[in-house]
Amino acid sequence: MSVEFDCKGHTYRADKLSAMKQFHVVRRMGEVLASLTGLLDSGLKAGLKPGMNPENVLRDMGTAGLEKALAPLAKGLAEMEDADAEYVIHTCLAAVSRKQKGGGWAKVCADERIMFEDIDMAAMLTLTARVLKENLKGFFAALPEGITGAART
Repeated sequence: MSVEFDCKGHTYRADKLSAMKQFHVVRRMGEVLASLTGLLDSGLKAGLKPGMNPENVLRDMGTAGLEKALAPLAKGLAEMEDADAEYVIHTCLAAVSRKQKGGGWAKVCADERIMFEDIDMAAMLTLTARVLKENLKGFFAALPEGITGAART
């Protein structure tokens, strides 16, 4: 499985992580994933029902509600060990390739080094999130379909 998507004017392809890599990513993100329960609870309290678009509910929560909902996620990320965060980011970016002008693909990350100077923190986190979404959506199959944006299998 691979999925193509655009980010900051470039086309990227995210490949599937091995089951073992997925396991180690989930293991290192334990606190962050647990904090998503708070975000899920806030969404449900704000009226999110299975099949609904979560962006609409988050918009309707208002700034104060959104800050309250995202606080557990921010706390989980802040408490994550640097080595764990770097492992997750490097593992995810190693699964991403960027389309070149000649039509080929170039790895975004090799030997824990980002290969393109124009990839800033926002792009790095966007690419990482996309790999996580594509690789871990089966892990979250028990969540209501509107939360993950992925249909249950």
